[in-house]
Amino acid sequence: MSTSLSPEVFDCDDIRPVSDHPRQSCGSLDESGRMPALDALRGLAAVLVVFHHFYLTLPSPWLEIARGWLDWPGLRPIIIGRPAVILFFVLSGFVLTRSLQRETELSLVKFVMRRCLRIYPPFLAAIALSGLLFALIAPVRPSMFSAWFNAQWIGAPDAAILARHAFSQAVGRDTTLDHPIWSLVHEFRFSLVLPFIFMAVGRWGLRNVILSGGVASIAGFFAATQDAIDPSQHYGGFLFVGGTPVGSIALTIYFSIYFLTGMAVAMHFEACRRALADLPAWLFACACVASLMLLSEWNELAAANGAVGAILIAGVWPFAHRSLAMWPLQWLGRISYSLYLVHLPVLLAVGHVLSGRAPIVVIFVVAFVAALGLAQLLCAWVERPAILLARRLPAAHVSRRVKTRLPEVFS
Repeated sequence: MSTSLSPEVFDCDDIRPVSDHPRQSCGSLDESGRMPALDALRGLAAVLVVFHHFYLTLPSPWLEIARGWLDWPGLRPIIIGRPAVILFFVLSGFVLTRSLQRETELSLVKFVMRRCLRIYPPFLAAIALSGLLFALIAPVRPSMFSAWFNAQWIGAPDAAILARHAFSQAVGRDTTLDHPIWSLVHEFRFSLVLPFIFMAVGRWGLRNVILSGGVASIAGFFAATQDAIDPSQHYGGFLFVGGTPVGSIALTIYFSIYFLTGMAVAMHFEACRRALADLPAWLFACACVASLMLLSEWNELAAANGAVGAILIAGVWPFAHRSLAMWPLQWLGRISYSLYLVHLPVLLAVGHVLSGRAPIVVIFVVAFVAALGLAQLLCAWVERPAILLARRLPAAHVSRRVKTRLPEVFS
């Protein structure tokens, strides 16, 4: 199956300087403490996954022709797709950790409630939209599209299917209405245990936690590969969903190493910023090329290194964060989560309606424009109100609050 990303379900508005010396905080932070460059990164990655799904929709021989045109560093992620997933997992670990760094103590109840409000309203709205479009269109299997396209929207969306999607465990066909939600399951699980990992770093040190996470990740990978996974849920040899709930949890454990990578970068970001701040522009340019090449590889560990490079370059190099602060990229960043959620249902709907009536290029253009417009509406009507509601949550009155400040970790 296709690979897809979830433009991380965090709010970059939450990122603030953690340095005790505000004037030493990097120039990538605006007056409110946001890191606009990270918004732009996730916006670009969201567009990348849209194009990846367009690529997968192409039938043979157009697929082979497109592969020949796109098989170059910088364009190859459109073919692979998976580097975008890794980028967002690393971004997730980075941003959530930077948010936790600001806390002297954390209400776990409030943290979980905020995560649910941040993720689920747009998530449920997208599933409902996909089910409604399915019911209205009554899709067939158009011959002008690929087998991948025709493997989507399987089974009429009755109450049982909608419930499986709403409470998806990323198992089997729990994602046929909107396949990209598979990665959200893993991200949500990790975000819920992140405060405990954060405390573990304070108790046992970052190095020991990362090493333990690496061992667990390897074990999770081998456990997931032994799971009875439906072959139709694969694409490019990558794992997306489990065959059983246990296999799905094993996949979450495997993916945890990428979240932990982002966490490690966040914990040493100030030190990295100071070390890299005086590098000449040509070295940053070379680092951009290297990161782009790593993000163009099929190897997930290479992609993780490319993601680390992208975050550091965006956060440290003045030219990079000035360029990424341009309004079109910022707008893409703001709607990226909504775009990630709705683009595939829109592509499926437009493809079925225009099949045999328009060339495939016209179908892609219409689907892209419609997905951007619908993502803007979902962002304005559902996503942003949910974010504001999450921010207004009163402090939860719980008997136990957890300390999360780790001053010895940060430079």
